[in-house]
Amino acid sequence: MLLISRSRPGAVPARTGCASAHTGSGKSELLRTLVLGLAATHSSEQLNMVLIDFKGGATFLGLSELPHVAAVITNLADELSLVEPDGRGAGR
Repeated sequence: MLLISRSRPGAVPARTGCASAHTGSGKSELLRTLVLGLAATHSSEQLNMVLIDFKGGATFLGLSELPHVAAVITNLADELSLVEPDGRGAGR
């Protein structure tokens, strides 16, 4: 599954995405191809990305150097300030 959505009408245009599938199905290759393809066809003025990998960061290894990448997050428990405005985490 790959989900790409737009922000609400009147807001700054934004896209978000999420990929989910079984181990070994090619998710990492799909995501690397998508990130590199978008970076190759858009300037960093047009496109900024935050890359999130729950499996230790190997999927996006080396891509943090792209000017389009604002952050690579590999463990949300250690990065709550990046996902919650008050830094306390969801549900608090």
